[in-house]
Amino acid sequence: MLRAAASLSWFGRTRVKLRLLGPGYLQSAMTLGGGTSTAAIFAGVFFGWYLLTHGPASVANFL
Repeated sequence: MLRAAASLSWFGRTRVKLRLLGPGYLQSAMTLGGGTSTAAIFAGVFFGWYLLTHGPASVANFL
């Protein structure tokens, strides 16, 4: 999928990479516990892609 995206524009490559990010957030929520997993799925359904920008931003605050 990433090889096929190499020929796309910057915006197209970014969209492909953001699609691949989703399962990582879900897996990390399942590692933390069932309640966190439920909250992450509910937040994803309710807010959609809007919250995707807040994950990296919140991690950057801890660095």
